[in-house]
Amino acid sequence: MVLLIQSALAFKTLEIEDEPIENVLIDSKEATFWVNITNNGEFKDLFRISTLDIKWDIEPKSIVVDRKSSNIFKFTITPFEEMEAAQYGVSVKFISDNDASIKDNHLFKIDVLSYEKMINPSFVLPKEIDPNKENLITLNLLNDHDIYLKDIKVVLESELFSYERELEFLPHEEKKEDFLVSFDGSIEEGQYPIKVKIFYQDEFAREETTNMNIGYFPDVTEVRTPQSSFLVERTTIVKVNEGNLISHESYKKEFSWFEKLFTYVDPKPTSIEKNDKYTYYWEFDLGAGEEKTIFIQTNYRNLVLIIIVVILLLTWLYYLTKRELSIKKKVTTIKRSREGYSTLNIQVIVKNRSRQTLHEVKILDKLIGVTEEPSFGMIKPDSIQKGFNGVKMIWNLPILRKGEERIIYYQTRLRLKMIGNFIIPIAVAKYRLGNKIRYVRTKAIRLFS
Repeated sequence: MVLLIQSALAFKTLEIEDEPIENVLIDSKEATFWVNITNNGEFKDLFRISTLDIKWDIEPKSIVVDRKSSNIFKFTITPFEEMEAAQYGVSVKFISDNDASIKDNHLFKIDVLSYEKMINPSFVLPKEIDPNKENLITLNLLNDHDIYLKDIKVVLESELFSYERELEFLPHEEKKEDFLVSFDGSIEEGQYPIKVKIFYQDEFAREETTNMNIGYFPDVTEVRTPQSSFLVERTTIVKVNEGNLISHESYKKEFSWFEKLFTYVDPKPTSIEKNDKYTYYWEFDLGAGEEKTIFIQTNYRNLVLIIIVVILLLTWLYYLTKRELSIKKKVTTIKRSREGYSTLNIQVIVKNRSRQTLHEVKILDKLIGVTEEPSFGMIKPDSIQKGFNGVKMIWNLPILRKGEERIIYYQTRLRLKMIGNFIIPIAVAKYRLGNKIRYVRTKAIRLFS
């Protein structure tokens, strides 16, 4: 409940304010207001309420208000008889029961509406209606009053159809109601009256009539021929005007963004609309005896072909760039003596990853100068070169067959106690493939003390 509270510009013993609850009458028997009466006097008072307008009755007839206080109450004004549609002002007098000089006249505004003026309807019709198709007829309905209306029934009818809707309206609300109208049987060309009837609580309120123009439309047939094959979908649409008049025709087709990438259409659409999907529209005129063909094809074969080519290209690049020989070097175990010296077990693994035999495979490995002379497993080096910076070891493998793997194992002992980081040098393999000499290397190994 919202109340009107105002500050008086000049002192008045009695102040009256109102806020309408329901002051627009259609079939209601009374108008209601919230009334705020303020007694600025020094004593509690009873105020008598009356009106000289003999067409209206009021309730309550009196109200008590404490000194320096306000009293908010519900005030009702009821017509004695059925009133004509108009705006009324009902003058109501408030007078003190203790002091007749304390009084005020207050005007209450009331609108009385007739059923006919409740809802204003208007038609929106096609210039010509095709009786062979569904047609859209729109009603614009306006509640042009400050009143909530419910139990409104709208009937759209003619001798050819009848539709109805149950509606309700907020104050000053305008609604747009669409009706998809269809016809049964053969309808002759001409003007046909169409009516909208408004009912309020099942009581007839008003009626509006206009004419709809039903034209003569040619006989157009449409044949769609879908075809499917591997990764290809084709649809042929043929429209033929078998009548004797020009016909404006349309056709639409929806595609996802992915389908659109691989779709070919002939002819091109008149327009394309993009929402969640792409909608193609074709608009064209067909003269008497003419036909129109629309061809639509969605072909994913090119996509698959591109994917296959890319895979083949990547495979070719892989085999072009990959090394036929792989080499790995790793420290398998580290043993420390009580004195803090470390013994390293080292493996060098070479493998032929190609599909052919590799020739003249040479493996070069080395140890830095802080290591002792290594001891070897089954495969011993063909040469060992000792120097100030360490030991170089070379193994010669005349051939290495497809998928063959060799594991070179040796053991060495550090002459110094390992403190901090210690790097094991890389190993290098050289081999011949055809007339080309190629190299592969291991990664350096970092040990921590």
